[in-house]
Amino acid sequence: PNGKIDRKALPKPSVDGLAVEEYQAPQNEIEEKLVELWCEVLGLEKVGINDNFFDLGGHSLKATILLNKVHKELNTELTLMQLFRHPTIKEMSYILNNINDSKYNVIEKCREKEYYETASAQKRIYMLQQIDKNSTAYNIPIIFKLEGKVDTNRIEKTFIKLIQRHEILRTYFETIDGEIVQKLNKVQEFEFKVEVISCMQNEVQAVVKDFVRNFELDRLPLFRVGLVECSGTTYLLIDIHHIIIDGVSMTILIKEFATIYNGFELKPLRLQYKDFAEWQNRLLKSERIINQKEYWIKKFSDDVEALNLPYDFERPSIRSFKGAKIGFSLDEKSTEGLRNIVRETGSTMNIVIQALLNLLLHKYSGQEDIVIGMPIAGRTHEELDNVIGMFVNTLALRNNPKEEKSFKEFLVEVKENSLYAYENQSYQFEELIEAVNVKRVKNRNPLFDVMLDMSNDFILNIDLDGAILTPISYENDISKFDLTLKVVENTKNLDMWFEYSSSLFKESTINKAIKDFMTIIDTVIKDSNILIGNINILDDDEKTYMIELNEEIANLSSTGFDF
Repeated sequence: PNGKIDRKALPKPSVDGLAVEEYQAPQNEIEEKLVELWCEVLGLEKVGINDNFFDLGGHSLKATILLNKVHKELNTELTLMQLFRHPTIKEMSYILNNINDSKYNVIEKCREKEYYETASAQKRIYMLQQIDKNSTAYNIPIIFKLEGKVDTNRIEKTFIKLIQRHEILRTYFETIDGEIVQKLNKVQEFEFKVEVISCMQNEVQAVVKDFVRNFELDRLPLFRVGLVECSGTTYLLIDIHHIIIDGVSMTILIKEFATIYNGFELKPLRLQYKDFAEWQNRLLKSERIINQKEYWIKKFSDDVEALNLPYDFERPSIRSFKGAKIGFSLDEKSTEGLRNIVRETGSTMNIVIQALLNLLLHKYSGQEDIVIGMPIAGRTHEELDNVIGMFVNTLALRNNPKEEKSFKEFLVEVKENSLYAYENQSYQFEELIEAVNVKRVKNRNPLFDVMLDMSNDFILNIDLDGAILTPISYENDISKFDLTLKVVENTKNLDMWFEYSSSLFKESTINKAIKDFMTIIDTVIKDSNILIGNINILDDDEKTYMIELNEEIANLSSTGFDF
């Protein structure tokens, strides 16, 4: 009435539909320290004490990193469950003030010796490689296009500095008294050369295919680097065996490569991977891991039925790693629809995608007890953040998508199961297989055949003193599982791939799976409370076909045919 703006009546300001809370500064010393840690982990300059960690770009890996830093700096240990349920600095500060201190234990450096213990994940990969020593299934190749001036000598010297910095890059493996051990070469004994290859433009794919070849785990090197000169275009090829590196480590390697190449110094490492391996082996005998073991054994106390998918071919008698992949994307509108569900349920995109994949597998198999594998970073200690090596563990996530549940109800269950799995992530997958006495067969994986791999830490374009290093897709013909859904969350959309065993599925079947998966996504975005039994993946033509088929069967039955 007085002509002034009624500010209380205005909607809260928002960015891309997300309400922006009014900034509130830290009120005490603990909140100030938490703001500092949040900014460091999330890569932000300013965070308010009422901001939501997951709305700011947090996910399970960043959450683990944050909790490790909180433990180190404040000598108090929080759980992932507590962070998900209290995702603001104000709430976190209250919890920290009301729980007992938990001493932060440093990882001790191990003494120098002839050989060292291997980590659990290394043992697993070593044994898998022995099944077929010529296989490249456990190679991790990455390819970059180089635009600008290329200095081959400088690239080689940079990798030599990385080899000096990270002992794992000059590590090989032997079996001594029945135990798999790792041995290190001294820096001065390790010779490293970049392979320089010239070819014509139409030969690039063949050159790359030849570059990715098997490694012998008992001899160096277990990684190689190549420069391909091709009709004026240069490609940088890196191929590393999974036993010495994982996805997060590859990102660290590339970032450090760029830092050294550009003339900057890196902070010295206090720990090496061998220190982690010995620390982990002690941890696996601790009371904490015994408690985690009890959780997993209870989770798999009864038998798991093998997933029955619409296979096109009979399963080979020995597991084949022959595979292919098909990519697809979720547009900006649908991605925002999923993000709305994430915010409404206090979950993460990873958890929502996991629930959606469960629904697809349920619709195809008719089964209501489904296990999906998911890799987890395995860096459960703050001092491991910049160490290169193989840390990844696999979580076997068991859920029950039943027809009478609504999608949102099921999503809450998936969230709770995921959080408990994250809380117990240090118990190793191969230990679980032994503990629950899973029957091993040569032609399929134990416990699950489908994997979800959602990456939040990926490599972007890199500046090498004026030259631009751009990652490009590598068409690898490997699939370790029957089906793997790979997801990369970008600012505005989701990029996805179905990697599949071409010994089991036709390309047309996977294209159909993509279409059905998108249908499920569209359905739950429109109504997240829909019953699972009411989610329909048949299009109009398929519905008509099924109706006509059922009518034909009914007519034949009425004439005396017995079905």
